[in-house]
Amino acid sequence: MRSPTKNRLFTFLSASYRSVGDALRTNPRHGSSARARLSWPGRGEDITARARLIDISRAGVALLTKEVPPMDAHVRLRLVGQEETPWVEAKVLGVEPMTRGRHRVRLLFHEPCPTFFLRVAVLGAPESAAADRAEAVVECQWNEVPSGETTQGALTQ
Repeated sequence: MRSPTKNRLFTFLSASYRSVGDALRTNPRHGSSARARLSWPGRGEDITARARLIDISRAGVALLTKEVPPMDAHVRLRLVGQEETPWVEAKVLGVEPMTRGRHRVRLLFHEPCPTFFLRVAVLGAPESAAADRAEAVVECQWNEVPSGETTQGALTQ
């Protein structure tokens, strides 16, 4: 039997996008503290700011950042860490001042948020194939031979 937390997480990740209409909260949100980069057009070149997510849904995201994008600006957002995600485009819905010079920025995605992006935001990056392979190499460094002696072996494929 699954725990209630895992059931809610599965429901959140498997929920499809619902059009934002008159009813608020048509898309469930999930808390996240994933690190991100927020980028928007500036004078001459793009401005990129560090950010940390507060919560995320298929329709949008709330995040904390020190740099403030202009209201109604079209921005790009990506998650950073072990594995960076592709950029996702969004529109700034609101900016609210918080403590210590930070601001809460609310974004509405142009397209429904991809499941991969949601999953990384909520669960973190998946184990990479390289990490799995390195672990397998460590496990295979010492193999037992039929005589019972231990010899250094190599990973075979």
